[in-house]
Amino acid sequence: MDPAHLPAPAATEPALSSDSTPPSLRLALRSLESADASGDSDGWNRALAEVAHCYQAAGDPAQAEWHLRQGLRRARTLGQREMGLEVLCEMASAALAVAIRHEHLGETHLAHVARERVRDYSFEAVRLLGSTGTNALHAAVLMRLGDLLERCGDADDAQAMHERALRLLHPKRS
Repeated sequence: MDPAHLPAPAATEPALSSDSTPPSLRLALRSLESADASGDSDGWNRALAEVAHCYQAAGDPAQAEWHLRQGLRRARTLGQREMGLEVLCEMASAALAVAIRHEHLGETHLAHVARERVRDYSFEAVRLLGSTGTNALHAAVLMRLGDLLERCGDADDAQAMHERALRLLHPKRS
């Protein structure tokens, strides 16, 4: 299943005036709305990242992941490959947080499903790397994704990504 087509969590947005909504999240959501209304693509990308981080900080990684999927959809539509790459990395991180939350609640099946999304997002990001950025960017992304996969229990793929990153950073001299 395409990760961008997963259903939204129960509530897609908090009421901006809700007393229980952290002020930082309300501000980030307003910034996202403002950037969208003005057509400021870079501002929208920054605001989206802030919204996702605020949801993570508020202990709601599922909402963070949902908002990031909207960012991925937008990046694809606008052909913003580097933005798509960043969003996929953030999505993998959010999905890992969802998996950890489910594990703590004893919901092993849901934790497994979330870990599979970590893998899906990670491998989609690796595919996107081929046409984006420099070796340094590739190495940084591979290290980040490798760390997430390792935390997910996927030691073999994590090691392969770490080794590939190191080869990019330290190519053999002839």
